[in-house]
Amino acid sequence: MVAVTMNHSSHATQALFCVTTQLTGQQVRAIFDEQGISIADFARTHQLNCNTVYQLLDGAKKGKRGESHHAAVLLGLKKGTYPPAPEIQAALTQLNND
Repeated sequence: MVAVTMNHSSHATQALFCVTTQLTGQQVRAIFDEQGISIADFARTHQLNCNTVYQLLDGAKKGKRGESHHAAVLLGLKKGTYPPAPEIQAALTQLNND
């Protein structure tokens, strides 16, 4: 029982760290442009449906469940219990430090 509580506690701490800033689709596109990453490359790298990523960035999908939720968290568009993708996390860290 104690181990579960400790794991849950450390997991919650990580989640709080990850979600200090949420991005907009426009901000994510700017990050990708700055890093020279195409949306299609991001989708392939993270095994996501390319159309889902485009729809999230355009605001057509909200990322409520399933793959769209997973993609929204990786893109930094939505809070989650795991960190955004490394490409996004670096930009979020820089934004939080500014």
